[in-house]
Amino acid sequence: MDLKTDIFEFFDEGWPILTAGNKDNFNMMTISWGEMGTLWGKPVVSVFVRESRYTHEFMDKEDYFTLSFVNRMWYNEQLKLLGSKSGRDMDKLKETGFTVFERPHGISFTDVRMIIVCRKLFKQQLDMDAMPEEIRTKFYKNGDPHDMYIGEVVEILNDTYKDERSSNLYKTGIGTGDSSSRWTVCMSNTGTYTAELYFMGAGGAHQWLYEIDKDVFDQAGTFENDDYKTEKLIKEKGRRLYEAADERDSQAWQAVADTDYDTLCSWAHIMGHKEQ
Repeated sequence: MDLKTDIFEFFDEGWPILTAGNKDNFNMMTISWGEMGTLWGKPVVSVFVRESRYTHEFMDKEDYFTLSFVNRMWYNEQLKLLGSKSGRDMDKLKETGFTVFERPHGISFTDVRMIIVCRKLFKQQLDMDAMPEEIRTKFYKNGDPHDMYIGEVVEILNDTYKDERSSNLYKTGIGTGDSSSRWTVCMSNTGTYTAELYFMGAGGAHQWLYEIDKDVFDQAGTFENDDYKTEKLIKEKGRRLYEAADERDSQAWQAVADTDYDTLCSWAHIMGHKEQ
């Protein structure tokens, strides 16, 4: 079995930019170690920062941090600089030429392919005495162990690069820890905002499509302990375009509220549509 998949190369090959702070005072660094998974019923990311790094001060002080993924073909030199130089000694923003992109919780940059916003849940220093000797010798012969930070993923912005630079922007999340429901909001490259809600349970599947505005897009996924708050926001503030269900004990059905739903939500895999 070949375990060398995209999942394991996500950090090592992606070189995300770890950023913590606010628009007036923040620092960023390139990282290549990290983990993604589920913990305490939440989608989480774990990152590792040595105490000697300037970013460590911001990670300790702030409640949120971000991971920003850029195209390494275009920004390889900037990523090398962010990983090798300290923000104590230089203005990293000026040297890289990046432009700040402020989120409700955290700082990122324009021209990135994906942003992951995390709420800090846990911090602990790695115990060198519990490590195998070869790991301790290779990575910690001078001490300075990493601190592990675990963050709950509260927002994902994904740029799909449909035609190099012109693209849709997406955020997605789950209703609760059991992952039975999920939501996705989209800001299209034409400036329209739409959303999809999807539920899968023992009785079958249900899908809703909505037209939303920028405020709903910005608020989606920013709630602490979401517990369907984003889904409720979309239903209360959005305009329903389409609804479909495929219930196991009855016939599948659709309800069309706006005949332009498939144009507005062309990015969604719409239930009830046959493959062409």
